[in-house]
Amino acid sequence: VDSEAGYRERLRRAWDTCCSGPGNWVAASAGAHLALLHALQGESKRSRFWLDTDPRLDTVRRPGDLHSRLGAYVARGLLAVDELDRVEAARAIEQLIDWEANSLLWPFVAFLRAIYGLYFGDPAAALVTLDAVTKDHPRVMAADTAASRLLGRARAELLLACGEVLLARNQVQAIPAPSDGGAVVTARTHVLAGEWALAQKVTASALSDPMICARSRLESTVIHAVASLHAGDVGLARTSMLHALAIHRERRMLAALATAAPEDLAKLLELAGTSLDPLDEAVLASHRRIFPERLTVVDLTRHERAVLTALEQTSSRRDIADTLYVSVNTVKSQVQSLYRKLGTSSREQTLAKARQVGLL
Repeated sequence: VDSEAGYRERLRRAWDTCCSGPGNWVAASAGAHLALLHALQGESKRSRFWLDTDPRLDTVRRPGDLHSRLGAYVARGLLAVDELDRVEAARAIEQLIDWEANSLLWPFVAFLRAIYGLYFGDPAAALVTLDAVTKDHPRVMAADTAASRLLGRARAELLLACGEVLLARNQVQAIPAPSDGGAVVTARTHVLAGEWALAQKVTASALSDPMICARSRLESTVIHAVASLHAGDVGLARTSMLHALAIHRERRMLAALATAAPEDLAKLLELAGTSLDPLDEAVLASHRRIFPERLTVVDLTRHERAVLTALEQTSSRRDIADTLYVSVNTVKSQVQSLYRKLGTSSREQTLAKARQVGLL
């Protein structure tokens, strides 16, 4: 199958063929996969429809039970995260413990664990866990697959939550074929760096794509509203916020609203002249901030980058000058500029900080 639409059609055909026959575990697998696909894209109603078919199917353990149940639990976990329901999300993850290692659906289990860490747990610990899991599957992560794009995006979001904006940008650039999810992360890095115009540009481009999924549409719309607010475009901020609220009320994706800073969300709701459901307000009020308020991006000139790269090879100013065909005084000036921008005072500190923030 060479397209997601084709994959969905095959799954639906499998369910239609087997739902009333003796091979109900095939139908269960198809229904669970459809629920998972819809949950990943933010189509909560369709995902729940397929989850609701599960109780009507045979639950006796058969060869396909492992495959079918796993997709359903991941879908339920994703829907719970969307609603910021920590208890239900944790319950879904607990049901995956015995099965995930031996399943072809491991990337989706890893994605669920990563976003659980992003919204409810420790992003740094979730990042370590995600890196450990993906390290065991280098061929999958190097290929242009749904798994590599999904996990690449999850890693970038965790890096942002940890304050590593440059590493997050590098991660997005490393995704084999950046998707609309990659555009969301890119726009978010611009917002966290205070680059409002760039955030507006990226989200406007993403939202103009008719094929953008519901999840990315809502997240892009929220980011566009925040960027427009800070850029002083009150009318556009209000329009974007009203659109975001309409999507949320239809699909129940409270987590997307939680990615905005609480003070920004309050201002946008005031601009829109509306409020959230009291239950949603209570959930958001008790939820922690997902991303840092602001991140500082270390912006180096072309010459500073060249000197930084050369510092990896040698500490000799003369050798660096000879390599770059500049004077020793120029190298000294560029090194001092690197120290100032990175907040360091030695070559060792500078190289360590540069690696930490993703410049090397």
